[in-house]
Amino acid sequence: MRTMTIMTPPDVYAPLSPHGVSDDALRLQSGWEDLLRILLGSCTLGSPHVRVHNALATLAQETAAAGWDGYGAEPVSRDALAFARRLAQMLPFGLPAPDVSVDPDGEISFDWDGGAGRHLSCSVGPTGIMRYAGIVGESEAYGTEPWRDGIPDAILRLLQKVAATDRRA
Repeated sequence: MRTMTIMTPPDVYAPLSPHGVSDDALRLQSGWEDLLRILLGSCTLGSPHVRVHNALATLAQETAAAGWDGYGAEPVSRDALAFARRLAQMLPFGLPAPDVSVDPDGEISFDWDGGAGRHLSCSVGPTGIMRYAGIVGESEAYGTEPWRDGIPDAILRLLQKVAATDRRA
C-alpha cells in the first residue's frame, strides 16, 4: 500500500533589518531583497502581499484628515502607517491576505477570517504596540505585544492556526 505525503512550502519571512553593516550582512540583505522581489512577482505567493500594500496606500490617502469617517476619527499617523507597512512586509508568504482597515483611534487593523470559528484581529498604532484578539474553535487568545523588529511569536502562532486548512490546528 502506498501512502501519499503532501509537502507544503515552508513559511518565508521577510527578515530585512537595517542593523547589519558588514560586507557579509549587506550581501545577505541584498540576496533577501532579490528573493523577495521574485516571490512578490509570483501570482500565488506575492499577490496577497501586493493586495495588503495597495490597501495600506489607499487607506493612507482616505484617512489622512481628521474626521475622515464623518464622526471625528483621528487621522492615521505616519508612524502607524510605517509600523503597518513593516508588519505587512513581514507576514509569512502563503497565507491569505488580511482585510486592512483604520480604526477611529488611528490604529491600523489586520483581520483574518479563516472560517469555521477561526478569526484573528491585530492592530498596530504609532508606538508600535500590537493589540490582538483571536479565536480558534473553543480557544481564545488576546493581548498586547511591543514591536521588536518582527511579528511576535504569539501572534504568528495564532495567525498560522487561523489560516490553517487543517481544522485540527
